[in-house]
Amino acid sequence: MRSWLRSAAPRGAVDVAVAVEAVAAARAAAQPGGVTPFNAINGMYNTVLASLAQDGIDMPPSKAEIDTWESGCKANTATVNAWKTMLDESLFTFNSQLTKNNLTPLKVTPTALSAPASCTFVWPSGGK
Repeated sequence: MRSWLRSAAPRGAVDVAVAVEAVAAARAAAQPGGVTPFNAINGMYNTVLASLAQDGIDMPPSKAEIDTWESGCKANTATVNAWKTMLDESLFTFNSQLTKNNLTPLKVTPTALSAPASCTFVWPSGGK
């Protein structure tokens, strides 16, 4: 895709192609474990919730379910933080390059996302 964007950029818009490369490089550098797409995170949570719904809500979650929930929570937090960084920093830089080259900036409506304060499962009082 990057090569297509570079080749599709109008003459004089080399800075836009450079900005695309910078955003892609920053995204790649920020991926020790990678940023997990939100639909994959939903799938992780579904593995926990579906089994609880089938087995009965009054059963406590297993260690594996708790581990899956915590892992999904951490992936969600990393993805939310990456999304906010992209909206706050990368998109601004990219749109600056588009505007500089007389191209229409991207308009992305921010989504109200927030990461939880903690991804450590805590039993409710009187639980387990």
